[in-house]
Amino acid sequence: GNGVLKLAPHTMAARKAGERPSVFMALFTDEGEEEQSLSLLAFPNRLDTNDPIRKTPVSNTEEVAIRWAYDGSAFLALCTAHIDETNANYYGTTTLYFVSTLDVDNHIVTLDKDGPVHDFSGSPCTR
Repeated sequence: GNGVLKLAPHTMAARKAGERPSVFMALFTDEGEEEQSLSLLAFPNRLDTNDPIRKTPVSNTEEVAIRWAYDGSAFLALCTAHIDETNANYYGTTTLYFVSTLDVDNHIVTLDKDGPVHDFSGSPCTR
C-alpha cells in the first residue's frame, strides 16, 4: 500500500562471547487507521515485516517518537494523535508503549493520571 514506514535502528551488543551483535529496528507502520503497528525487526535475520520479532497494534496515531533503552533490550514509543476523536481532550491523545527485544510482554505504559505525555526517556540503569 501507500503506507508510512518509520525506522529507528539500535545496535545491541553481543550477549555471549563470540556472538555477533544484533541490530534491532523499531518500525512504525501506517497502512491506514485500522492497520497501524509498532514492530521489532532484527538485521540480518528478521527483516520481514510480515514476520517481526514483536508486533504491537496501535491506533489513532499520527506521530511516533521512539527512545531505545541504553542496553538496547527495549524501546519506548510515544504515539500521538493531534485530534481526540472522543472529544475528551482538547489537545489530542498520547499513548506510551513499552516493546521488549526479550521474551517480555509488550504493553501500554500506565500513568498515574490522565493527560498528555510531554516527554519521556528510559533509565540509564534499565529495568
